[in-house]
Amino acid sequence: MTQTNDSARRLSTRDLAAAVGMQTDSVLERVRREGDFFGITPMRLPSGRLAWPSDAPARIFARGQE
Repeated sequence: MTQTNDSARRLSTRDLAAAVGMQTDSVLERVRREGDFFGITPMRLPSGRLAWPSDAPARIFARGQE
């Protein structure tokens, strides 16, 4: 997990993908095509990597329950 001031409580794309049972490339492809991942827009870090809210997996699973 990336640890900077703005992203201390954020997940890496790899961590998000693992939490929701997907491949990292699948998450990145959806963001590239749609601009978000099931309604969640990541923060782009200065390094170019994406950082996700720590509650993103719970929000994605909750959305699937609707």
